[in-house]
Amino acid sequence: MAQLSQNELEQIQSYLAQQGVTFNATSTDATKRETIYAAVNQLTRNPAQVFGYRLDDFNFSRVAYHLGYNIATVPAGDYARLLEASNSIPSEYYFDKIVQQIERCE
Repeated sequence: MAQLSQNELEQIQSYLAQQGVTFNATSTDATKRETIYAAVNQLTRNPAQVFGYRLDDFNFSRVAYHLGYNIATVPAGDYARLLEASNSIPSEYYFDKIVQQIERCE
């Protein structure tokens, strides 16, 4: 990764602060720099994908029920992946297949 200028690092740090990332007052510049580089790396490795189809609340609750995600013991990361997947369905074909599978489970 290319080295960022001090001005670019400050801009990214202010953006991260708006997103809820906090830095301790005792954080060194090296610690701040590592945090910023980790955030930039994460953003560039996993860009958000936006597709045209998503499950409505009714079908999402049906999927969550049949997968057993309606209980409190499901890890937050697994639930987040389910949310992300249900909000980023690539085409109408896959949307129809998901709804068809939900119907089969009913």
